[in-house]
Amino acid sequence: MAMSRKEKVAVFLMGDGVTCSLAGLTPAHADYNPQEMLTAIASTGAPILACGTCMESRGLTAAVMIPAVKRGSMDELLEWVDQVEKVFNY
Repeated sequence: MAMSRKEKVAVFLMGDGVTCSLAGLTPAHADYNPQEMLTAIASTGAPILACGTCMESRGLTAAVMIPAVKRGSMDELLEWVDQVEKVFNY
């Protein structure tokens, strides 16, 4: 999160990572709440997309996601990667 205050950041959720954006989840550990983290990152103006194919394969729709996360595509991810100097993959 500190990085989002210093540099331009964009987040693309893939695979099981898309479940981090599900609304209404109660995390098992109070210090780690991915929905709050994503909302905080979005509040800096950073775009956050979730892979549409990954969402579909898990039965997720935009209606069950937190508002900060939008449905994305591989084309959008490729466009982002083409525009940046650094890519972090976790």
